[in-house]
Amino acid sequence: LRKLESLINSRQLFLRAIMHELKTPIGKGKLLNEFLEDKAQRGGYDTIFERLELLIEEFSKIEQMLSSSYTLKLASYNVQEMIDQALDLMIMDEYEIEKKVKVIEVELFILKTDFELFSLALKNLIDNALKYSPNHKVSIKIYKNRLEILNDGKQFTKNLEEYIQPFNPKGHGLGLGLYIVQNIIILLKLEISYEYKDEEN
Repeated sequence: LRKLESLINSRQLFLRAIMHELKTPIGKGKLLNEFLEDKAQRGGYDTIFERLELLIEEFSKIEQMLSSSYTLKLASYNVQEMIDQALDLMIMDEYEIEKKVKVIEVELFILKTDFELFSLALKNLIDNALKYSPNHKVSIKIYKNRLEILNDGKQFTKNLEEYIQPFNPKGHGLGLGLYIVQNIIILLKLEISYEYKDEEN
């Protein structure tokens, strides 16, 4: 038990140290960026630094969540607002969102949940749906008691549990997206399911 506790503490310290160390070069990069004369280039770097800061914030929430030190802030929210927040976390401009993401509110869905965590789970689901779709488009349908995220990608060849495993080598990134989603879903006492219907995931 002492060994396990030591490993957990080491992991937390390691993650916190990485997050802290990353903040310094990002801060320096943002400062140097202010001296660039090319406005377009400056804007591009601003977006990159903003994205990095959001990722660090996201990792911080995940670290807290997995170490059981996260306190849920439960309240009733309109799911549409959390979809908007999820899209903000992805740092997509309005043109990109309009082109790639279609939100259809069939019914009003009010959900008692943690706004930040649920938005983070949605962000990862939407990100995955866009990444693995041949046309890089996603549809989100809102119903009274459920949310559907659809894309026209290939059908899963294995069950959902296989894809949820962290560091899945078959993915395009770190393979943490669905793992993060699954942990949030468990924490919020919600359910996630998968089906392939009419050539859509």
